[in-house]
Parts: sequence; structure tokens; C-alpha cells
Amino acid sequence: MSDTTAALQRMADELDRVLRGSQEEAEAFYRARAVEVGRLLDRARDALPQGDQPLASDQRALHDAAELVGHLYAALAAWVLTGEAPEGMGRGR
Repeated sequence: MSDTTAALQRMADELDRVLRGSQEEAEAFYRARAVEVGRLLDRARDALPQGDQPLASDQRALHDAAELVGHLYAALAAWVLTGEAPEGMGRGR
């Protein structure tokens, strides 16, 4: 597993935890960690092949971790911006 994949998985765990918490915690995380999330997603994008090339298993893991972080962060952003808690978000919901 690459360092980027591991970092993305840790971020997904943190996002999952925040999505289960209070709106205040969500707002603080959203503001404090936006740059870090963006940089992680940029690193993943740069490490993956462009186009329709098939992905090796380590690349698939990186892609899947980046996709999960993107979905979770989008749910967090929607919550912060609309004030409506996401229903069914988080991996255990």
C-alpha cells in the first residue's frame, strides 16, 4: 500500500468520525482540513494513469480511497453549507 493510499484511508476514517459528530465539529474540520484533503486528492490524481488504462491492484486501492474521501468530504461540505446533516453518509450508516 502506498503512503498516499494509507493517508487517504486515515482521512476517510477521520471524515467518517466527523460525519457522525456535531455540526460544530464538522464546521471546524471542514475549515481546518480543506487544504490537506485537496493535497491528498491531488497526490492521488498525479499517481494514477490518465485515460482508460486498466489499473493495477495498488492503483485500484488508491483510486478507491481517493473516491471515498471525495464523497465523504462532499457530504461534509454539504452539511456545513446547508446546515442539514447528511443522511446515510459514513461507511457504517
